[in-house]
Amino acid sequence: MGLINQTVTHAPEIFLLLAVALGTILGRLRIRGFAIGATACTLMVAILLGQLGTFVIPPLLKSLLLAYSSSRLAIVRDQNFLLR
Repeated sequence: MGLINQTVTHAPEIFLLLAVALGTILGRLRIRGFAIGATACTLMVAILLGQLGTFVIPPLLKSLLLAYSSSRLAIVRDQNFLLR
């Protein structure tokens, strides 16, 4: 448990990438023809990993992720506008 706590405090980016990777993999699994989906599974895995400790995401990474998600949202919005 000490190794996990040390990793949480020194390299929280690992858990961010782990949540996305595990969520995507689990989201693609089908059980009797039913799949939850990658987005829902990523959220569930992130909530479970969040129970391991207090994560502090570096400010530079926060800015990069916000800029990326904002640009993706603008691109999707513009594509939908053009399809009307």
